[in-house]
Amino acid sequence: GGVDAVLTEVPAPSWYGPRFTMGVKTIDTDEDFEFAEISIGRRLRWPDALSFLEFAEPEFVIGVGRMEGSRNKDAYLLTFGPAVVMHPLGDWLSLDMGSRPTLISEDDLGAHPVGGPIQFISHIAAHLHLNSHIEVGAKLQHMSSAGFSKPNPGVDTIAIEVIFRH
Repeated sequence: GGVDAVLTEVPAPSWYGPRFTMGVKTIDTDEDFEFAEISIGRRLRWPDALSFLEFAEPEFVIGVGRMEGSRNKDAYLLTFGPAVVMHPLGDWLSLDMGSRPTLISEDDLGAHPVGGPIQFISHIAAHLHLNSHIEVGAKLQHMSSAGFSKPNPGVDTIAIEVIFRH
């Protein structure tokens, strides 16, 4: 039952990483943000009943990160959650999207409070596969409390990523 009934592990090697993400905020606020994260992921596969979804590969990602506000206030992040990876033009390009619950150590980074210790980071990304072991890409992501905390201004970032697969 539970998650095991929906997704099963892909035969080894299914863990990949590290994935390095570095970005800056894209919205106009009173404060600048920098964002950095290192994460690992685990590729999964759909069970036979959901094999019609084979165009999209599910994965689970765990990461730790750091946000820095312009007033030298830092926040540390723990992120974990699902993503889906698609290969619309073959193995040289992938698109992925996902949403990860995020725990943040500091919700007030200066002039722009982010709205509570529990956040959600949603993203969409495109990656160019340089070879079977290295990918580079761009990512757009939005972090907010999804309305669970007030204020809930959210932070949008644009980032570059480098992913190493073994």
